Amino acid sequence: MSCRTISLPREGTEEKMKQDTYYEYLDGLRDSGLINMFGAAKYLEREFPELTQTDAASVLRSWMNRFAQGGVC
Repeated sequence: MSCRTISLPREGTEEKMKQDTYYEYLDGLRDSGLINMFGAAKYLEREFPELTQTDAASVLRSWMNRFAQGGVC
């Protein structure tokens, strides 16, 4: 199984707007405290049917990497 990364979209693009929507959803899910975020890809798939399982996992990894890189308070 190879790792697939998604490149961060440029500001103002439709992809950036989608990414922001996914990240806002994940932020809300995290703030709710209802689930372990390592399982959040399934929730992304249910909430955003345009995401495949692989895409949802990539979005989640990207969102989590923001924390590892110190990009989120």
